[in-house]
Amino acid sequence: FGDPIDCISRDDIPPQLLDTYCWIHGTFSVVDSWNKSVGVDIPYPGVDKYSPGEHRHYHKYYQWVCFVLFFQAVCFYAPRYIWKIFEGRRLRTIMLGLDCPILIDAHKRREVLIKYFQNNLGGHQLYYGAYVICEALAFLNVIIQMYLIDSFLGGEFMTYGSRVLAFTDWDDSVRYDPMIRVFPRLAKCTFHRYGSSGD
Repeated sequence: FGDPIDCISRDDIPPQLLDTYCWIHGTFSVVDSWNKSVGVDIPYPGVDKYSPGEHRHYHKYYQWVCFVLFFQAVCFYAPRYIWKIFEGRRLRTIMLGLDCPILIDAHKRREVLIKYFQNNLGGHQLYYGAYVICEALAFLNVIIQMYLIDSFLGGEFMTYGSRVLAFTDWDDSVRYDPMIRVFPRLAKCTFHRYGSSGD
């Protein structure tokens, strides 16, 4: 998959040390430079000279993305897993043989099914209730995951779609992909070096 981060430095700092430091401590973008002209005012959206006191947007979530995606996958699979345990192939057993185009005893099979449904009419409330609960859990999970991913990405997820739609109407001179704000391809990192005298 390649390196998760590649740092560029003109100094004699070992590249692997700098990569590891920036990966652990996180990178940032200068917020005031997101709307400046690329190639004229700035080299890349979010990358500009940083002055102390300027607002920085930190991207500390990069190293956690794989874990969050795994957690989300488990959360999305949980309602299905609960349903499969509760359902126990009951519906498959009832439907067994109905999908075959040629049935030897089609009339007999139909009579058995009709008799089953008549005898068990109203007897599947628990089955139905479990189905409704699992569907509600799946829907609730989607809503909760939307808010969790928005929080994880620093409040950038909920407005991402509207920014992508607005992206096409922006002036080409200040236009940048909204994805760059959430997952920048180029960002800044502050690495402090001290000499033997402490300066």
